[in-house]
Amino acid sequence: MRNLTPIEIAHLIQKGNMAADWSSIYVPNDFVLDSVTNVSFGGHVEIGEHVVLRNIRVELSNYKIGNNVTIIDCGTIAADGDSTFGIGHEVAVVNEAGGREVKLSADLTNNIAYIVAMHRYNQLMVAGYNRLVEMEARAVKGKATISEGATIIGCQTIRNVNVGRGARLEGCSLLENGTIVSRKVQPTIVGHNVIARDFVLAEGAQLTDGANIKSTYIGQCSQVGAGFFAENCLIFCNCQLFNGEAVSAFCGPFTVSHHKTSLLIAGIYSFFNAGSATNASNHHYRLGPSHQAVYERGVKTGSGSYLLEPARIGAYTMVVGQHKGNPDTSQFPFSYLVEKNGESYLMPAQNLRTIGIFRDERKWLKRDGRVDELVRDHYTVDVLNPLTVGKMISAVRTASEMCEKTAGDTVMCGGYRIQKGLLSRAAKSYNEVAQAYVVSSYMKNQDVVGAEMEWVDCGGLIVPKEQLETLEINLAEGLYTSVADIAKAFKTMANYYQTDKAVWCAKVAHDEYAADGQTDEENRKVVTNGFTSIMNSMIADAQKEFSKKLATGYGLDNEDQAYHEYTIIKGTTETNQDVEKCRAHWAEIINN
Repeated sequence: MRNLTPIEIAHLIQKGNMAADWSSIYVPNDFVLDSVTNVSFGGHVEIGEHVVLRNIRVELSNYKIGNNVTIIDCGTIAADGDSTFGIGHEVAVVNEAGGREVKLSADLTNNIAYIVAMHRYNQLMVAGYNRLVEMEARAVKGKATISEGATIIGCQTIRNVNVGRGARLEGCSLLENGTIVSRKVQPTIVGHNVIARDFVLAEGAQLTDGANIKSTYIGQCSQVGAGFFAENCLIFCNCQLFNGEAVSAFCGPFTVSHHKTSLLIAGIYSFFNAGSATNASNHHYRLGPSHQAVYERGVKTGSGSYLLEPARIGAYTMVVGQHKGNPDTSQFPFSYLVEKNGESYLMPAQNLRTIGIFRDERKWLKRDGRVDELVRDHYTVDVLNPLTVGKMISAVRTASEMCEKTAGDTVMCGGYRIQKGLLSRAAKSYNEVAQAYVVSSYMKNQDVVGAEMEWVDCGGLIVPKEQLETLEINLAEGLYTSVADIAKAFKTMANYYQTDKAVWCAKVAHDEYAADGQTDEENRKVVTNGFTSIMNSMIADAQKEFSKKLATGYGLDNEDQAYHEYTIIKGTTETNQDVEKCRAHWAEIINN
């Protein structure tokens, strides 16, 4: 880079440019004068090759501009010498009153954020993470960059923001104290009327259409827009958040909220779908908003649902109605939590055999828009996995014990009631599916030596607890040299999931089902019967969608054609793609 010559300065002034100090402007040897028009320079600015700068009305100051950057029709793009661009900024996630803060890093992932936010009892580990982020902040301090291939058009104010390669910023109102991580193969997009303060955006994130965020991380390929408001939130990969708002929300992979009236507050979510007017309260009007909710993976809420925190909702549970008893349904996954006459009732295992569970798993696989070599967040998409299946096995014993000990019609448990008649049915359903899952794995891996494992859902990734604890010890002892190194350790863990699962299943198959004492034919029968049963239940559930009463509103002006028109649009149980895929999916598992 070199200084401008007097002739070049004169030419730039003639083109409407101005500078407080022309000696602070640096250009390449082959600088093209006509590519810079009507720009007000301030401070130290370095301009790369093939850069277009036009109509920057207020100020362009203290930035290093990479090659092939285009900046047109903007107001202020400026940086301070001591900015760290959002790196190290603390996000008060999960607990709005504080105590679970996570420092922002350009290499933050769902898995890292989970242990830092949720394992505060391990203060040495948290301190180890914070040290690495502080190193990262020092390394970027004062180095304001607009990287190669970035495009910035029609933006009003950009202050103390690092812009990554290939990022596209158009029409944003205010960006302040942030880092936009971007790659040419997966550009990050910031759109019209966006306001963002104290933030980090990962590759492929889209922040658009009047979204307003503060103290927030947005992960790879997540979409936040349509006026969505987020404060003190961590939003990881493949989320879709529109219209509503979130405060102190840990949004793990595939968290979805599309409605203006929905609020995600002081909770942890993943594979979550919020119905319209979903809401919660996170304090009891005594010591402030210090309570939180845990929505285990796959939870859905119906329209108008409400939860008084603290609360914990079991995996793949459907929540309908208002629940003020601080329910903890974690021991019964795949359930319905419903309100009856102001009380909470749990229908255990009711969601285990619905076609929606099958559709969700396939839907999540399709929605991952990330480029393989750039993947940051690691997650387990399997609905049936060692954690959920392990909980089903425990639920069999719990439900059976409740049945034996209960004389009345209902059981009071964890802030909700269960009708006694549902317990034995739930136990049977849990056992049938769990046994088929475990024995199926055992039959495919009979040479595997089983070992006992306790499993954890680490922000969407199902991992053995012992391995997670080892990682935390390494972090506390300073064995990682960067946040990216921690992410690599989680990647290794994720890569061993199938192997670890087989080891766990081998142990459970022996201890719980004595599969090693059965013939292959007997074990095959268990697998076939269990998975055939769940397949038939899902198809039967799908058939409810094709009842004639659901054709109401079809066949307008010709009622005789109502159901016919419905099947043209919706299909039938014989032609519906989801039903066909369900049959094929379970048939493949059974036959292999």
